[in-house]
Amino acid sequence: MNTKPPFFSIVIPTYNSGDKLATSLESILLQNFTSYEVIIMDSRSIDDTQGVVTRYKKQLPSLKFISEKDEGIYDAMNKAIDLAEGTWLLFMGSDDSFYSPQVLGQIQQHTLVSNAKVIYGNAKIIGNTGWAEDGTIYDGPFDLPKLLNKNICHQAIFYNTRFIKEEVGYFEKRYTVTADWDFNLRAWAKQPFEFVNLTISNFVAGGLSSYGGDAAFSEDFLENVMKYFGMDAFHPILNTPNFNRYQSVLKKQKLSDKDTKIAKPLKNKTLKNKLKKYIYQKVKAIYEKRIGTFFFKQKGFCPCCEQEVIFISRHQWLRDFFRCSNCNSIPRERALMLTIKNEYPNWQELIIHESSPGNRGHSVLLRQKAKDYLETQYFPNTPLGTLVNGIRCEDLEQQTFEDSVFDLVVTSDVMEHIYEPDKAFKEIYRTLKPGGAHIFSVPIINKHHATQRWANKGKDGNPEFLFEPEWHGNPVDKKGSPVTMHWGFDIVDYIKEHTGAETKIVYIDDLHFGIRAEYIEIVIMKKAL
Repeated sequence: MNTKPPFFSIVIPTYNSGDKLATSLESILLQNFTSYEVIIMDSRSIDDTQGVVTRYKKQLPSLKFISEKDEGIYDAMNKAIDLAEGTWLLFMGSDDSFYSPQVLGQIQQHTLVSNAKVIYGNAKIIGNTGWAEDGTIYDGPFDLPKLLNKNICHQAIFYNTRFIKEEVGYFEKRYTVTADWDFNLRAWAKQPFEFVNLTISNFVAGGLSSYGGDAAFSEDFLENVMKYFGMDAFHPILNTPNFNRYQSVLKKQKLSDKDTKIAKPLKNKTLKNKLKKYIYQKVKAIYEKRIGTFFFKQKGFCPCCEQEVIFISRHQWLRDFFRCSNCNSIPRERALMLTIKNEYPNWQELIIHESSPGNRGHSVLLRQKAKDYLETQYFPNTPLGTLVNGIRCEDLEQQTFEDSVFDLVVTSDVMEHIYEPDKAFKEIYRTLKPGGAHIFSVPIINKHHATQRWANKGKDGNPEFLFEPEWHGNPVDKKGSPVTMHWGFDIVDYIKEHTGAETKIVYIDDLHFGIRAEYIEIVIMKKAL
């Protein structure tokens, strides 16, 4: 029986934090919701930090203490992201604490009625003396302009862990001060955050773990705004009360005395417009110069469009962003097509069934060049075997095809959405000719432990999630497709048990074909001759 993962991963970076850490750990112990793990990333402290951890270890059995040399707080937080097993992730300062014992339970309850990937609340400001000041860091929901001018502190943000690992990525360590801003901008660009009217934490202003500040208005911050939101997002910044803070940028430039002697909020309209124009041109120059600094750029040959191309990614999450400059395919589509070509060089002559094809990548090439290619989709409330806009309706768990009709069955990131995958694999196997194969991509999420069922089908037909609800895009259903399985490498044994088929997992890492990414495994289930 699989162990249920913790609901929260609470990350605490430390360095010589022994005299403060107990406050944070005590506030965790007081929580009335206990499904959490605590990850302390220590930068080889020379004080009593480890002693404090040892004293609390008995009361916090889920506590993990990693003490190793790092390259700063963001490097430590990146390592913690890799280690986190919780459904939701929170970064807490070593001198910060939860505002009340109900915080984790309240957030957990909120996630049950929300599809948000990032949830944030308020943080109570605590002075260096330990006394609470009036007010909070912020007092309500953010919009994009407000986010750009006042970063949300991590002590009040809960991130969906899988969303971070698969879509946002790591903190950029090269931004020595504004990496948290960059991190939140990238996350917001994927999906705006959701505000919950709840005070999450006591935040120690100017304490051991504070970072950020006015440096956010430096060139690297402006570059981030342009990279993720474009030039249009810059205009709201120029009309906020914090506009005068941009003088820190201007002071670095060689301007006239008249232009640089701006200390208070600007009232002179002519001067303000002149300054706006200058900043706009400055940011535009940064944007045009640096937007071409990709995370990854590689010349090669695309297996999907069969052209010499350049593969480009502007984002470190290569699985979805490392794209072909010609056909826009992504790595798993190229890996799937290359595997088909390697296993069945005569693929163009074969009878191929693809379930739930897309409009790019391998699907386009199969549709164009395979002489006998059939695509199907599952359309709810539609009789199986009938056509909808020329596409046949089929349910992989109960297909209407005769036995042994296909040489190849192809699916791309479909099998993690099947309620009864044992039936689907049996059905696919049944429809294969002897010597045929089901070749498919599926994210092997559980790299280090067994497959987990993530959701069951309820009596009303809707998913009953066993853990945090997860949905992926579905081209024929606006609601999306629920994730039902977190597959592990034991998928091979699962297929063998239910079909008797020999199965192998292929891992390709070949930049010439633009194949490098996370969760890039291709599975091949073959029917014996």
